Amino acid sequence: MERKKCLPIFYPYYGPSTGKNYNAAQIANMVRQAYGTRYYDRIIYSLEPEPDSSCKIIFNVIESPLTFAKLGIHYNRFSGVGLVTNLTSRNFLATNSRSLVTLNLGESFRVRGEHLQYLGRLKNFSLLLETQYDRFDFTTYNTYKQDGVFTQHYFKFGEQFQFSIKRTFSMGLGHRFEFVSDKPYIISQFGFKGNSTFHTAFFRLSYNSLDKTVFPRIGVQMEGELARVFTQNADVDILYKGVTSGNPDSATMGRSPYWRATYNIQSYIPFGKHTDLLLGAQSGFSVGYTGNAMNELVVGGLTKVFHNQITFAGLPEGSIYTPSAVVLQGGLRFQLFSNNYLTGQANLLFENSSAPANSIIILICFPATRLPTLIILL
Repeated sequence: MERKKCLPIFYPYYGPSTGKNYNAAQIANMVRQAYGTRYYDRIIYSLEPEPDSSCKIIFNVIESPLTFAKLGIHYNRFSGVGLVTNLTSRNFLATNSRSLVTLNLGESFRVRGEHLQYLGRLKNFSLLLETQYDRFDFTTYNTYKQDGVFTQHYFKFGEQFQFSIKRTFSMGLGHRFEFVSDKPYIISQFGFKGNSTFHTAFFRLSYNSLDKTVFPRIGVQMEGELARVFTQNADVDILYKGVTSGNPDSATMGRSPYWRATYNIQSYIPFGKHTDLLLGAQSGFSVGYTGNAMNELVVGGLTKVFHNQITFAGLPEGSIYTPSAVVLQGGLRFQLFSNNYLTGQANLLFENSSAPANSIIILICFPATRLPTLIILL
């Protein structure tokens, strides 16, 4: 078995060991795991028979550049058109690490920084440091009709200690500090003006068996988080038609700590040569929640863009704010040509943002109709 000095990540963690037996599927899986680290542009291996009926495996590897930049254009109906730039560097601050900065310039402003430090001989422990700033304009809705617009500034800084089991499963303990500021500029009937800061400690599980990142055909991706949201330091005015509410019952908001659990799963099942069945679920539950504004789950949108978002085809971003919700999703995706796909999707939402005590709201939406149906269960 030939080994090169240019493979510090491949052999300790993903590479085969001398004297052990491997089949073709195991070797291919090792190569996929190593390639998934993005340390290599190409990994090719060949087998040479030995006199004792064993084989010598030879790897031909081309390493990725230590530093590279990317440039692209992104469009989303909610965030608008943006020019996206990314700078990623390996071993910049320390060996066995990856650092990146991503910037979005356009109708919305976003910037994100991340440093991932691999730890241990097998590189299966890691420390993740991340920070993020977003500025978005949110439309407010009253019974699903546009009611106003406010600007939200969101800042996050956090750290997470992670442990990875093979390629598909990881778990981590972490903490994040968050700052949220809302300021209306088209007055709605009801809203907030001010800012809130809070700390969150969390435990996270992740699993990913997708066959590819973009338009996967088979596999499951899921992520769960159990978090403790600590006391909110809020300086918020509750507004009614742009004026601070004089009602003492509505002039206060919750600041007490509470528990939150979130769970997301998306699966892809081949259903013929060019058709895939899409099944998914998103959920979030808050325990001990006492009206802690500016940190609710936000329902709406086709793709996940901002924090606390639960996507729901057929509803625009920010249609519903709720402490707890469950969304079930199903659809079919058909491949028209090599790079063209047609997708149909339906959703079912259970949430309790505006329901009376001991009741929930069920919302069913087929995107083509644009007419959600509301049912209240007592």
